[in-house]
Amino acid sequence: MLCTCIFANACLHLNKKKKEVFAACITCFLLLLLIVTGRLVTLAMLFRKSMSGVRELSGYKTVTSKVVNCFTRNPSQESFLLDAILLDACKRVNICIPLASKEIPSYKWWEKLCKACADKPSTSRYGRALLRQRLVRALSERLAVDEVFRLNGHEIGKENIAEPLVVMGLPRCNGHQAAHVLSRSGLFLAFKQSDTFAPSLLLDVERRDVFNHQFKCFSSIYPDFRCVRVINPDQIDDDLTLQLMCPESYAWGLLHGLDEYLLECLQEDQTPVYQHLRRMCQLFQWYKRCGHFSECVLRDVNPINNPLEEQKYGSKFPLLQTQWLLFCPFAILSIESLHEAFPDMKLIWVHRALAQCLPSLCSSLAIHNSLYTGKSPSDSHLVTLGDKVLGTFGSGTEYAIDYLANFDKARMVHWSNRDVKRHTTRLATKTLQYFGIDIDRYRRMQIINSQTEYTEVFRPLHDSQMPYFGLHNGVISEVFDSYIYQFEEFAYEKRFGVTVEGYQPLAAPADQQSLGTLRVDGGAQSFVPSFADGQPMAGHFLQEDKGFK
Repeated sequence: MLCTCIFANACLHLNKKKKEVFAACITCFLLLLLIVTGRLVTLAMLFRKSMSGVRELSGYKTVTSKVVNCFTRNPSQESFLLDAILLDACKRVNICIPLASKEIPSYKWWEKLCKACADKPSTSRYGRALLRQRLVRALSERLAVDEVFRLNGHEIGKENIAEPLVVMGLPRCNGHQAAHVLSRSGLFLAFKQSDTFAPSLLLDVERRDVFNHQFKCFSSIYPDFRCVRVINPDQIDDDLTLQLMCPESYAWGLLHGLDEYLLECLQEDQTPVYQHLRRMCQLFQWYKRCGHFSECVLRDVNPINNPLEEQKYGSKFPLLQTQWLLFCPFAILSIESLHEAFPDMKLIWVHRALAQCLPSLCSSLAIHNSLYTGKSPSDSHLVTLGDKVLGTFGSGTEYAIDYLANFDKARMVHWSNRDVKRHTTRLATKTLQYFGIDIDRYRRMQIINSQTEYTEVFRPLHDSQMPYFGLHNGVISEVFDSYIYQFEEFAYEKRFGVTVEGYQPLAAPADQQSLGTLRVDGGAQSFVPSFADGQPMAGHFLQEDKGFK
């Protein structure tokens, strides 16, 4: 009250011009106060270690997000037409506009995608503008990459992608941590977040600048999005950002909540998506030959002819040929297409308890969707999301198990989430030795540092409980029956030094033992494909020496 009286008294003693200047100063001060308040709220969120649920998390809005939403222009329905998107996309990457939109590749799919995004309901101006921005960037990068291949395709096509190491599994299985630790070793080529965001730019510095400019204020607008994804240009990225350049990819429907569009994509062959991923590997390998692409190493020290560094890290031998490391969260849905694109690939399948993995996946998709809807999901939407995840990944996992039953076991390794979190370095070292990849002491030290680096980054916790999404142990056990059988029997492999203490069966009560772990070939379940055909009967769950026959 006192401040109001002082402000009114000051205004009486000012002339009109001074009043306008004073009012402008007050307005700027209030805007600055809003921004600072948003920063303080963001800082306060960092110290909040638990969340009250996915609905409260996705519905929470900071002061900064409210201010940005007020000053964002709401895109019209006509701005989502393919011609308008194509015009902005060509301007963004500075290429010639095609005479007709039908000339672009996958024209019909781009048109369907634009219509699906236009029909998506949203209460947030910024969310709707963000969805259109995703469309423009995906189409522009696809056109720019096609232009690069048109000009230099004869050179890029010569690049050989030999024996890439693919990390796969159900999304939210902590495969990203496994891929991050392996990428920091410097033994592999891997896409960084800044690389997948703007793959058409040749210079590494330009890709990083574009990424930092785009996500400069994103953390303050959506501080809780860290629980799904940490925005870091140097961190390894999955292949989903590159998949968005293909309109028929599952990533569009799952990440953006386009349910009807997802149903159409599920009937489409995903081979072009992974063929495009292979083209991107060739492109960035060509960038490396030009000197504009490097490994995901945070601090690369060259200990050659440096006694102090050799004493600390050991010697570092040069690499004759660098393999690719790919993290593919949705590869489990189309493993055949991935294998067709990379016929000599090596696999690391990361497993996690379904009672943790599936609800975490559902909550992550709900948080992704809330970016564009601007509101928290309803009860019916959460239940629908649970059914969608069960149906999509249940059938996809069962097909992946059937397909990989005939996969070369010498090129496939199973990791458990528990061991990824506890001792990733030991698991990574033994796996690389098993695959015939030599690792020196220097690069092993880099892996140790990367494991510490990944766990030290703050990530807000979020409740991902099964009742939120209409899930329970019974329905998970029924839908993922084949996966549970394979997971319990072969996820923990003794040859990699993995041990299990106090393990409880998946999707079963704590006081009930799953007898599926004790089955051997020739029993009632002999028709179930096995990952261990031709391998010795050994491991935690196949204990023949204790009388289990």
